[in-house]
Amino acid sequence: MNARLIFPATVLVLAFGCGSASHREPAPTPGAPPAKTQAGVTSYCDYDKRIPLDSYDLLNNAFAEDKATEPHGQCLIERQVGGNAQYGWSWAWPGFDPLGFGYPEIVFGQKPWDASSTDPRLPVRVSDVTAMTLRYQTETTATGKHNLSPALWITSAADADPLTIVAEVAVWLDWAEGTEPIGTPAGKVTIDGVEYDFWQELNHGDRGDGTGWNLYYFKGGTPRAEGTLDFQALLAHMQSTGEVQPSDYLISLEFGAELKSGSGTTWISDFSVELTTNTPSPP
Repeated sequence: MNARLIFPATVLVLAFGCGSASHREPAPTPGAPPAKTQAGVTSYCDYDKRIPLDSYDLLNNAFAEDKATEPHGQCLIERQVGGNAQYGWSWAWPGFDPLGFGYPEIVFGQKPWDASSTDPRLPVRVSDVTAMTLRYQTETTATGKHNLSPALWITSAADADPLTIVAEVAVWLDWAEGTEPIGTPAGKVTIDGVEYDFWQELNHGDRGDGTGWNLYYFKGGTPRAEGTLDFQALLAHMQSTGEVQPSDYLISLEFGAELKSGSGTTWISDFSVELTTNTPSPP
């Protein structure tokens, strides 16, 4: 039996035609995210702030804020476009961290550290995912090193628990020139007609017992500030290589930006996820 979920594209409304690749602007005062003082913009600057929006959450994830040694800030932002709310994020991170200081994001499902899922269809066994397509449109104005990188969390059990994390799988869609993933280059792969540079860092992070999980990056050849991404094809590839097992669980899809240095603003003008599985729909 198929279950299907689509985030309505009207939740994050088209505001300025086609998205464009990242471009540069003069840096604001250190510590002040540039959109925070813009007219008509509401900012939510508390770290770990969540804004529930239908079947997903907007999260101000500043996971490495403690590494910053200069004034800094990161905010979720909101404005009205044609009578509808449009969301994004704005940041100022002086210095540089190779993994990033923050990852403001949209969460669909359940992060390994969360108490509940934004939608009952996740977690789902990897082998039961028959279609999963992301559509997105963004516009970023920024300095420094940053990237737009949706990611999947894969665990060995359906219950969210950091101790069950198997893998974190990120796809770089758009990035500032000269920005690279952490880890080790491991060749090139082609998925759904797109060639990616493949990077990996094994035993990354700390699940809470002193051991880590496998972190995989797929970096495309050309930045794409808008488009679609077939995550089912990505999962099928990773099952074929043994990096993900059919019995593992997909517990969340996140759509965010790794912020390594500099300052900027991203607006999300279109966002949707279509998910089809072989699991029964909840009553």
